[in-house]
Amino acid sequence: MWVDCVLYCSFLLLFLSLSYGDSLAQDIQRLVLFEDDFEDNVLDGWLLADDNGNFIMGDGSPWQILVAGGNYYLKGRTHSFAEPTMDGFMDGSVELKFKLGIDALFHFNVRENEGEEYARYFIGIHNTGIYLSKQDTDNFYDLSAVDINLQTNYWHILKIVLENNIIQIYINNFFL
Repeated sequence: MWVDCVLYCSFLLLFLSLSYGDSLAQDIQRLVLFEDDFEDNVLDGWLLADDNGNFIMGDGSPWQILVAGGNYYLKGRTHSFAEPTMDGFMDGSVELKFKLGIDALFHFNVRENEGEEYARYFIGIHNTGIYLSKQDTDNFYDLSAVDINLQTNYWHILKIVLENNIIQIYINNFFL
């Protein structure tokens, strides 16, 4: 069952590692592939859809750009998807800020394959924990979970580092 949730997301960065070393920890240079601070109040570069894949925008959309304290953010509600319209990347990192409402839950997809045999890894985040799961067509696998209390209505930082077949998850600069 999908819980109706509220997600506040601000300042999304996708990095591609340009490294001459053996790991992302030895990066020499970084290239920003996508960045949006939402200050232009325009969602260029985003595909917004409901859980049936229908494009949603405008008054009926669960996605809105809001401002609070001079900071712009993208607010989402219900089971819907916000996806940056950019070519995927293999190794690199993603960093974002988010706020959770009471009893909120959201998934962040990484390593998604939308081919004939759909597969993805996704990180589930809710007020009492974070988990990593894998979906292979219609089969779901729980890979890892951490119990952690995430304060509601507080900005948290999520960083995901992808290197070869390793997924590293950081919350508020703490490695999980």
